[in-house]
Amino acid sequence: KNDYDKSVNECVDFLNGKSRSIQKKFSKEMEQASRDLDFEKAAIFRDRIKSLTQIQSSQQINKNNFVDADLVVSYRLENITCIVVFFYRSKQNWGNQCFFPKHDIENSETEVMESFLAQFYENKIPPKEIILNIKPNNLDLLEKALSNKYNKKIIFKIPKQKNQLTIINVAIQNAKETLQRKLLGSEKNNESLKQLSEFFKLNFIPNLIEVY
Repeated sequence: KNDYDKSVNECVDFLNGKSRSIQKKFSKEMEQASRDLDFEKAAIFRDRIKSLTQIQSSQQINKNNFVDADLVVSYRLENITCIVVFFYRSKQNWGNQCFFPKHDIENSETEVMESFLAQFYENKIPPKEIILNIKPNNLDLLEKALSNKYNKKIIFKIPKQKNQLTIINVAIQNAKETLQRKLLGSEKNNESLKQLSEFFKLNFIPNLIEVY
């Protein structure tokens, strides 16, 4: 149990961007295992150090990256909105998630962004900075609510610096391409259902298919 709990804590540190401190810890444990002539255990730590080194090199740590922040960008096309959240921890980009929030045609992008942020951080602890490409409605109120909820200062920013705008533009392009793929996939699905209807000589296009 102790070893398992230790591994869990190391995983949490790793996901929070503390891979270098874990690597130093592994080096010490590898040296101790070697001194104890436990070469099998030392080899395990050697392999873990090698894996961490590969991950660190693939993270492409950039001096322009955000330190500890979520980058939230919105892109809208044909009344469908794609919001992509990029996660930066310790200046490392830890990937992203894409969302397609439902909304009415009359809802503006600022309204959609406000609603999304309130729901997204309802059960997720936000970093100290949340970077946006669109200023949502009631930004001050949202900032205050999240700061009170998680008992720490949380700041929303819409950057104007050239280096940070470059990162935001790349993120927006990512959201645009994701949305275009979704729309293309939807068109292909519609065409497939139409062909299915014709093949089985249905007098309707099915919107529900159950498989048993």
